[in-house]
Amino acid sequence: MLHRENLNALKSQILDTRRLWKQTIFWTGLAIVVVFSVGLLFSGALIDLFLPLPSMIRILLLAGIIGFVGFLCFKYIIKRHFAPITPHDIALKVEECHPELEDRLVSAIQFGDRSIDDPMQAHMVNRLVTDAIAESKSIDFKATVDKSQRNKRVAAAFLAFLICGLTVITFPNQTETALRRIFVPWKKTDPILTTKLVVKPGEARILRGQSLPIEVKITGRKADQATIIYTKLDFNQTDVLIEKKIKMVPFENQKNHFGYEVFNVDHEMKYYIVVNETESEHFTVKVFDVPKVKDIEISYSFPAYTKIKPMIQRDNGDIRAIVGTEATVRIMPNKPIQTATLQIGDGERQPMQIDELITYQAKILENGKYTVDLLCIDGFKNQVPIEYEINAVPDKKPEVAITDPSRDVKATKLEEVSVTIEATDDFGLAELVLTYSIGSSGNQQLPVETSLTKTDKNISRSYIFYLEEMDIEPGDVISYFAEATDNNTLTGPGKGTSQIYFIEIKPFNERYEEIESQGEPQNSQNQDSPAAQLMAKLAGEQKQIIRETWKHINSQTDKTNDEYTSEVKKTAKKQEKLKGQVQRTVDEIGTFMQEGSVDPEILMLLEQAIDKMGEAADTLGRIEPKPALPAEQDALELVVKAIMKLQKVLTQMQNGENQQMAEDLEVELEDLDNQFAEDQKQLEQEMREQTQELLEQARETLEQQKNLNQQSQQMGRENQPSRRQMQQNSQEQQQLAQQTQQMAQQAQQMSNQQSEGPQSNRNQQRLEQAAKSMRGASESQQKSADSLKQQQPQVSTAKGAKATEQLEEAINQLEKVASQFTDEALADVTEKINQMINQQSQVRSQTTEVKEEMEQNGSTSENRQQTADLSKQQRNLQKNLQGLQQNLTDLQEELNRQGDSKAERDVANANRRLIEDQTERDMSNAERALRWRNLEYAERNQQEILESLEQTRDHLLQARLNMAQTEEERLEAMLSQLERWENQVEDTQRELEAMDQQPDQAKQKRQEQLSEQQKQIRENVKQKSATRNTATDGEYEELWLGLLKSLTPPSRNGRDTTAFPDFNLALTNINKLKQALENRLVEIQQDKQLAKVAKEDVPPEYRSAVNQYYESLAQ
Repeated sequence: MLHRENLNALKSQILDTRRLWKQTIFWTGLAIVVVFSVGLLFSGALIDLFLPLPSMIRILLLAGIIGFVGFLCFKYIIKRHFAPITPHDIALKVEECHPELEDRLVSAIQFGDRSIDDPMQAHMVNRLVTDAIAESKSIDFKATVDKSQRNKRVAAAFLAFLICGLTVITFPNQTETALRRIFVPWKKTDPILTTKLVVKPGEARILRGQSLPIEVKITGRKADQATIIYTKLDFNQTDVLIEKKIKMVPFENQKNHFGYEVFNVDHEMKYYIVVNETESEHFTVKVFDVPKVKDIEISYSFPAYTKIKPMIQRDNGDIRAIVGTEATVRIMPNKPIQTATLQIGDGERQPMQIDELITYQAKILENGKYTVDLLCIDGFKNQVPIEYEINAVPDKKPEVAITDPSRDVKATKLEEVSVTIEATDDFGLAELVLTYSIGSSGNQQLPVETSLTKTDKNISRSYIFYLEEMDIEPGDVISYFAEATDNNTLTGPGKGTSQIYFIEIKPFNERYEEIESQGEPQNSQNQDSPAAQLMAKLAGEQKQIIRETWKHINSQTDKTNDEYTSEVKKTAKKQEKLKGQVQRTVDEIGTFMQEGSVDPEILMLLEQAIDKMGEAADTLGRIEPKPALPAEQDALELVVKAIMKLQKVLTQMQNGENQQMAEDLEVELEDLDNQFAEDQKQLEQEMREQTQELLEQARETLEQQKNLNQQSQQMGRENQPSRRQMQQNSQEQQQLAQQTQQMAQQAQQMSNQQSEGPQSNRNQQRLEQAAKSMRGASESQQKSADSLKQQQPQVSTAKGAKATEQLEEAINQLEKVASQFTDEALADVTEKINQMINQQSQVRSQTTEVKEEMEQNGSTSENRQQTADLSKQQRNLQKNLQGLQQNLTDLQEELNRQGDSKAERDVANANRRLIEDQTERDMSNAERALRWRNLEYAERNQQEILESLEQTRDHLLQARLNMAQTEEERLEAMLSQLERWENQVEDTQRELEAMDQQPDQAKQKRQEQLSEQQKQIRENVKQKSATRNTATDGEYEELWLGLLKSLTPPSRNGRDTTAFPDFNLALTNINKLKQALENRLVEIQQDKQLAKVAKEDVPPEYRSAVNQYYESLAQ
């Protein structure tokens, strides 16, 4: 039955078409239901939006919507889905769409299923089916199903869903409310456009004085404004409530969102918000007091050794007590406290005991702070940390000083040397001893001779060195010092030591030899000969090294810091330098010792001293000052013995046949001494040049930094700055950072190379400050470069500006160093000319005395020798004048480089005065006249020389005055000058006290020199007191006049009764004036610091307020 098989294939196509037809009917019906359902919901929601419906109406509406949707589902989905669709209907639909089939498909479906027995009929049916299949083979039955209506309705349904989605997104709250009112009509629900308020914080609990930010979020109808209404107590009448209505501020980025902040809420208040005539809930704000300290007291239980009674400190929580004191903190809070903790420094928080008072006990060991945190029963903590200072006052070490003789002395082994020491301590002394050592031998204690005063805090004792009882020989050196121990049994004991002093053992017949040699002019110069002076200088420098080492030993702690290491290494360098100078001295002396066939013991002593100095330098280089001290003491003793041997050798050479060799030796050693001075001068010159080069380099770096700052600032103003330009500037900024870092290292090295002395210490501090500022500038420059890499030109500009300020500070310090070098050079030149005036004045006085003696007694061998000596002194003065003129020329060139025109003109006038007055020619004439014993002519030339030198000095003093530009510089110059005068007065006082053992003639001669020096100091003080450069100088007039008066010797009937003033009174007045000037200098520096701080990181809008604040601080 072939037609059956063909008919089944045809039916399969028709059934697939019927299945598609039913799907189309379903989706079309569903789309219709969706569209009408959405429409009904929107219609109901719109009606309820503009005309809120009662609950019953909404129930009926919901029932109607449900019924209508059910009807639509039945009509368009259920009924159509279950309506019969036969193959015949499909065939008719296909025939309708394809008339060319001419009912073949319908006939094939109609007759194909029939059972036919007749072969003829069966053949005809088979042909009919075959023909229908053949005709419909190219026809797509599914295409005959009309999908246009389905697509339209589905699109309408999709559009309805899209509208629903947009509505939910745009109006979420309104949509939720509308659906709730439609689908749950039996529940009470506010209308869609009803105004709803969400208030934050609502009910609140805050601390008194805090601000309360209030926000309201509005849903429903659009709100143009919101009003907050709150009631609180009146400030003036605490029992009267006042009500305030204030419009709230709308938020810019959020619609229907308003806010307001109630400041300084100090009483309970109630508030609510009104929007669109709708009130929010009424809220209450409860106010609580912040937990704080109402009263505090500290009870102290001091260490027993202080013998201080316990005490109580009230109304102040800052702790100030001796280290080791037990301090009990007692706090009375303003309200009940739940918990309280106390934290000392960065330590852990410790609970405090809570009873009637809150207490905590601690032992005071170090400075710091302690913080108290309180948690009240209301659940609030203190907002601001309750912080107090802890000042742990250390038990100071005893202060001990050797008051007599307070200097180095020389004595024979048969003499007795009295020593007086005084010691004080803040709480009590336990022991005071005088310790000495001979050379580098072990320390020994000297027995007490007399206890002058003795209290718990002050002890004064007298000791006597009975030298004849000691195993000593001429040339030995006794080192001695005092040591005091306090009674600190808790953290001590503390020990204090005095300065170390020396007793040089001289031959017992030295004084006799001096007296005997006064009649022999050739021997009277041994003590002041260039050889003796040079050796004495070397011994003095070795003593200074020992004193520095002694200082390092006493200041050494368990942990050595960089500053201590640097100071010890400086002392090591000084020892190494002195070793080289002694070696050069040995080389010079060695040749003469061999030619003179003199016992070379002096060379052996100096060679041994060199070895000891090298040993000490190596030990100091390892930062071991204590082991270095014995080697230094041995070196000093060897040098002292060499001095004695040298004096003996010179005496033998001068008394024998080697007088010329002795003079040659003195000349050579004098040249060597000058060479040492020239070497030091060369080092200072190199330091000046390095400082100037560093200063110029810093100025160039500053200009480059300013240019980069301007470029960064310009890029910050641009909307889209060039990345390439920022990258290039970043690289340049990084190079500047590296360059600045190298300059900082150079400045630090220069600081470490500074020598000792008040001026050098000040330069060292300035160079260290310059290095520190440069390191800070380098860090700021690196941060600026990093900011440019991160494309943040504004941040880079700020960091660059910081680097600029730090570079300017470094340049300021370097300029002060450069200026200080010039100041020192000018001071040295002034000092030299003062010495020349004093020496020339002495030569003129002696010339007058010799002239008068020759007029009375005629020419004798003694006055002929005196004129020869005066001629030699005049020749030396002429040589010194040549060096002075060269110094003036160098100083003028230096001032020209610095651009100081006024000071340069004054120095040029000083040099011109010497040239125009032909001072050098006058000195040559005076020397020649003395040589030919034309004393009257010599005296006249000497007077002209003095006048020229004094005028030159006036020009130099004016130059020093002109070099000080600012008040700060003038104050520093005055302080420097006061320190110089103080040292000179102290030196004069000590030297006068040590003159008892000198011959009367030498004593009188030296007193005249010292008197002239004091007179020069008085003249300088007089000139300073008459100078007025600033308004503030007048404030010190009384102090200047008091100093001038104390420096003036007492007089009677217009004539001096003594050549010297009251030194103690003069030193006291110098210290008073120094203190006043230092206080003024501190004020100026504080003002500068405040001005500097006021410029840091302040936004432009706050600049005026910050300036006013710092002005008030400065006042």
